[in-house]
Amino acid sequence: MISCFVPRRIARSCHGDLEHCGLLLADLGDRTVTDFVHFPGPLQRERFELCPSWVLAELSRQRRAGRRIVGYFHTHPEGRSVRPSPRDRAGHPPGALVLIVSHELWMFYQVGWEGDDWAPLASGTLIADQGFPE
Repeated sequence: MISCFVPRRIARSCHGDLEHCGLLLADLGDRTVTDFVHFPGPLQRERFELCPSWVLAELSRQRRAGRRIVGYFHTHPEGRSVRPSPRDRAGHPPGALVLIVSHELWMFYQVGWEGDDWAPLASGTLIADQGFPE
């Protein structure tokens, strides 16, 4: 599960036309996403890529803080779709939890074990003034 506040906080913290991305966090012993951490960059247009050394450093940092990494998020700043693109489908490991946030909507998925079957787990809308600046 995911707290509905997480997608809203992500939308409020993302600006411009670059794709933002990062990690979804839960307390140790829990699977509910309650927080996130932004990848510091470099950010790109129409794609994202997390640096493996940054992910490993965050894994250690989050464990020390009593949290664990449970998934990934990224934004679709150029459109309103929260459906995974072909690049999204190819870039996430099987079983991963993925949150996609657009201007008005968000969708939380679990990637299937075959990698191309993304099951929606939760979705919602964003209040217009909380999302990306238009």
